[in-house]
Amino acid sequence: MKVFIAEDNIDSMYLLKTLLNKSGYRTVTAQNGAEALKKLKKNKVDLIISDILMPKMDGFQLCRACKKDDRLSKIPFLFYTATYRRKQDEEFALSLGADKFIIKPQEPEILLGILNDTLRDYKEMKSEVDSKQQVKEERYLAGHNRRIIRKLEDKVKSLNEEITRRKKTEDELYKRIRELNCLYFVANLTIKPDKPLGKIFREVVKRVPSGVYYPETTYSRIIFDKKVYKTDNFKKTELKEYEDIKVEGNKEGVIEMYAAKKKSGVSKGGSLKEGKKLINGVSKIISVYIERKRALEKLKDSYHRIKLILDCVISAMSYIVEAGDPYTSGHQKKVALLATAIAEEMGLNENQVEAINMAALIHDIGKIRIPASILSKPGKLSEIEFKMIETHCQVGYDILEKIEFPYPIAKIVSQHHEKLNGSGYPKGLKNKDISIEAKVIAVADAMEAMVSHRPYRPALGVDKAIKEIMNGSGKFYDPGVVNVCIKLFRKKNFKFNKEKESIPLQTTGS
Repeated sequence: MKVFIAEDNIDSMYLLKTLLNKSGYRTVTAQNGAEALKKLKKNKVDLIISDILMPKMDGFQLCRACKKDDRLSKIPFLFYTATYRRKQDEEFALSLGADKFIIKPQEPEILLGILNDTLRDYKEMKSEVDSKQQVKEERYLAGHNRRIIRKLEDKVKSLNEEITRRKKTEDELYKRIRELNCLYFVANLTIKPDKPLGKIFREVVKRVPSGVYYPETTYSRIIFDKKVYKTDNFKKTELKEYEDIKVEGNKEGVIEMYAAKKKSGVSKGGSLKEGKKLINGVSKIISVYIERKRALEKLKDSYHRIKLILDCVISAMSYIVEAGDPYTSGHQKKVALLATAIAEEMGLNENQVEAINMAALIHDIGKIRIPASILSKPGKLSEIEFKMIETHCQVGYDILEKIEFPYPIAKIVSQHHEKLNGSGYPKGLKNKDISIEAKVIAVADAMEAMVSHRPYRPALGVDKAIKEIMNGSGKFYDPGVVNVCIKLFRKKNFKFNKEKESIPLQTTGS
């Protein structure tokens, strides 16, 4: 039996051709209706399978041409389409003389069954001509044009919806970029421990308005230690947001933001929609800085000074990431807690333990480039959204490689989603190419994620999480790391400390 396939999509044609060849059919192919008609006139075939949406001549036109040809009209004609799915499309196709109208995709067994049944039925009634298959020229053209116009209208509508969605995504991204640029600026101010607080506050109040949609009509003020720092054009308005500056749990100041006009960046309740999260992040960075600065003033050893400053930067980076995803708040701190415990139990040296703790605290830093709507999406991610999530390892590396850490933090962060069998990302590294630090964080990250609630599923619990990492041992995760992790939970009663707000970096010799 010889089957003719008219299909413009190369992948679809290959799959259908392979299925038919393996089932004993010979095949002839064409990528549009015009090419198909020429080949059909030169080849004797037993069955025609055609897509509808094709260049030069579509499937409807091909079917009509075949049914007007004395020789080709007696060959069974099947439509196999993914684009035309409505009942009206099927009725029109059958009115042209088609024998079957099949919606893609179909299971191979089902599709073969339809083909076999059609051939068998056609043998029994091949001499009969169904008068209903004859359509007038005017009726065909009217029906065909209606479907073409409707399909074009659907395509335009789909494109408009896609443009709107992308515009919304771009707006959200630009909003996040403004906010993160401001937070990054403030974090950078706190890197140098010898900078006076007054100078930091003056620079912060000037920069904060740039983090919202209308900086020219937004004003900020910091009140700290009975001193006031404000923008040059500062004025109070009814549109206000504020956040306390707390040091070691005690309120010592406040950061305020006012908006002069009620625009799209301002909510109906009289508050800045963008401003709340921004000044919350700024206040946290300032609070961390003040706490570390005061602690640093008590230390005389320069080595301890460097460690505490680094701790401040890491904590600020960790907060910036988690501030954008409330459902995973504290995730990095808890991963660092477990990863450090695993490293110590494994007997890794002090530098490795310290590097693991530091990298774990910011292992998801790359997620600052991912819209919050994707990070907190309660349902299943689309393929595009999942690909966007996968970029966070490389983005994290790109951010961290420019910072001179005492350890290869950027490399560790970039590898924490690699798997022993090479199925991980971003580079598909295998066992020997993955650092031990990244292997430790990978197990801790998986455990914490499974025992914690996520917007798309409830917490799985420790027992189920342990079972999952055991199943992945040797395939995804390092067996030595997995064994130590299980030992911590089952024999040493390890628990994530939910009360703990920060995890100080280990300091050698302290």
